[in-house]
Amino acid sequence: MDQTNAQRRRAHAEQARAKAALMRAEQARSERRRRVIVLVSSVLAVLLVIAGVVTVGVLTKRSSAAKAAAASGRSPVAASVVAKASSVPASVLSTIGQGTAKPLPTPIKGTPATGKPYLLYVGGEYCPYCAAERWALVVALARFGTFSNLGETTSSAQDVFPSTPTFTFYQSSFSSPYVDFVGKEIYSNKLQGNNYAPLETLTTAESDIFKKFSYQQAFPFFYIDGKFVVTGVQYDPSVLKGLSMAQVADQLATPTSKVAQAIDGAANTITAAVCKATGAKPAAVCTAPEITALQAKLGG
Repeated sequence: MDQTNAQRRRAHAEQARAKAALMRAEQARSERRRRVIVLVSSVLAVLLVIAGVVTVGVLTKRSSAAKAAAASGRSPVAASVVAKASSVPASVLSTIGQGTAKPLPTPIKGTPATGKPYLLYVGGEYCPYCAAERWALVVALARFGTFSNLGETTSSAQDVFPSTPTFTFYQSSFSSPYVDFVGKEIYSNKLQGNNYAPLETLTTAESDIFKKFSYQQAFPFFYIDGKFVVTGVQYDPSVLKGLSMAQVADQLATPTSKVAQAIDGAANTITAAVCKATGAKPAAVCTAPEITALQAKLGG
C-alpha cells in the first residue's frame, strides 16, 4: 500500500515538474515574442521617423525650388527651341561671319585656369541686354558642349526692350570636354519692393573676377579664361521685339534674317574668343574659315 502511494506521489511530482517545464517554456516563448514585437515596433518607429524627415526634406526642397522657379518667372524651354539654338548649321554660321555683331570680345590680361579654360557669365533675368546676349552664348557654347535644364524667361516688362524672350542659366548646367562654364543669374525679373528679387550669389573667386574685369559691374558680363571679356550686349535687342522663343529659334538658320545676322554673328565672335582659350579645340569648330578670320580681328 505504502509502495503504491509512493508511486502515485512520484507520478504526481513528475506531472507537476512537466507542467512547470511546459509553463516555463511557454513563458520563454511569450517573452521572445514580446521582445521581437518590441524590437520590430522600435525599428518601424525609427523608420517612420526617418521617412517623415526625408519626406519633409524632399517636400521642403521641392517647395523651395518651386518658389525659386516662380520667383524667377522661368519655365522649361521647349526641346525644339534648344535643338535649333544648339545646332545652327555650320554653313549658315560661315555665311554670316560677324554679321551685325559689335563690339568684339575685348582682350584682357588675366590668369587662365590650370585645367580646362574657365568661362563665367554674370547677368540678371530682368536685364534686356542679358536677354539678347544669352541667345548668342547658347548658340556659341553649344559648339563646345551641352546645356541641361535651360529655362525660358523674359526680361523685365518695366525696362527698355520690355519682355524680351530669352533663356536663363538659373539652375541649368553645362558639360563639355573643352571648357568649364558657370552661368550666374544674380536677380530675377520680378520686382521685390523697389528692386528685383535676388536669385544667386557669386563666390569670392567669381566676385573678384567680376569686379576686376567688368565695366562698372554692369550686366551682362562674360569672362573667357583670363583672355577676353564681353561687357554688354553685342547687338540691338530690338531685333527680338514681338517674337516668341520659338520664332527667334526658327530664324537662326536663315542667314538673311536680322535675328540670325545679330545672334549668329555675336555667337561667332564668342566662338572665336573661346577657341583662343582652348587652343583651337575642337578643331572642327575652331578651324572654320569664319572663326579663324575673327580670331585675327580679336588679337589677344
